[in-house]
Amino acid sequence: MITATFFPDAAFGWLYYGTLVGLLAIAAVIDGRTMKVPKLLVLMVLFGGLILSLVRGAWLGSQGLPVAYLSATGPWIGAVDAALFSLAGFATGFGLFFLLWIMGTCGGGDVKLFAALGVWLGPLWTIYILVGTWCVVMVGYVLLGYLIHVLRHGRRPRKQQVTYSFPIALSVIVILLWVFRVDLGIAEFLPQVKKTSAMRQPANGPLDQP
Repeated sequence: MITATFFPDAAFGWLYYGTLVGLLAIAAVIDGRTMKVPKLLVLMVLFGGLILSLVRGAWLGSQGLPVAYLSATGPWIGAVDAALFSLAGFATGFGLFFLLWIMGTCGGGDVKLFAALGVWLGPLWTIYILVGTWCVVMVGYVLLGYLIHVLRHGRRPRKQQVTYSFPIALSVIVILLWVFRVDLGIAEFLPQVKKTSAMRQPANGPLDQP
């Protein structure tokens, strides 16, 4: 379950979002150069997410705002709820990428990084980021990379392990900016979906008239 208000304050929301994006951007650069995600960086993502998530939950609870799982309010209840939220996200992220690791499509560092990412996002948004990541991998790495290699070298490329840090970072930037657009105070600057005249047509149409 995701609350209607994920962040208690827009400034805190930008801190939360910006810190996560910054850490993932660093991971993407290092992973792209070395094909490894440093353990220290993974720990920073993990514990940074846990700390900010606990602060977020306690802040929501202290304001009497609804949290993810628990019905009662208060800072301690909010913090406990945030811990459960992060634990569920960690388990989801680890489980999904562990399956990919078993299939040989990612490395151990990717599993750890995605599990740490789940601490920030909880189970639902972690799944959303996985879908976005796979879209970036399939379109950007596999299809475009394959076509460019064939056009340049006239043959199919050798099978190589894909680095996931960049697709993860890109998915987080785009998807979370849209998901949290209201909490971050940018919804008014984004295009609104307008209803068509067909959607606004009353149920009592011509066929319903005597």
